[in-house]
Amino acid sequence: MVLVGPAWANDCGGLGAETIDSHAGAIAEADFLIIFGTRHWTPAEVAAELYFSGHSGLIITTGGSERHPKGLSEAHRDLLVAAGVPTDVVLAETSWLNTTEHVTCSLPLVEEMVGTPRSAIAIVKWYHRRALVTLAQHMPSLERAYAADYEPFDTERRTALSRSN
Repeated sequence: MVLVGPAWANDCGGLGAETIDSHAGAIAEADFLIIFGTRHWTPAEVAAELYFSGHSGLIITTGGSERHPKGLSEAHRDLLVAAGVPTDVVLAETSWLNTTEHVTCSLPLVEEMVGTPRSAIAIVKWYHRRALVTLAQHMPSLERAYAADYEPFDTERRTALSRSN
């Protein structure tokens, strides 16, 4: 597996340097996009941009309801739909407790929609290597994973989902 993106520039979680390519260039088309549960709005914006630019036809949102009354995955799904992404390409995975469950509970959804996944784009905070390592470890069919990273505290953009939205 080759993992691509700036988030892979340093420690690779024990996967071995031969699996990491942090200088491969632009993100290419993938079988699916995955947003790991977070209270930040930016991942939905990144996913919408990637969807509309043709990078993938499937978006998985993850995250339960601990941090947001509606559920983080459902809040991200609603943001994506409000941005014009069709509802049938956004799947909300809500039964999570941790990053591993984000991946393992999402895999059946991905397999149902695209078959065995070979490539993914993970939308992660620029420092969230753990999510990428977990994706690689628990989806062994992946041959390539891209990191579409973002700055979670960008004061120029919306920064968080609050309990009121």
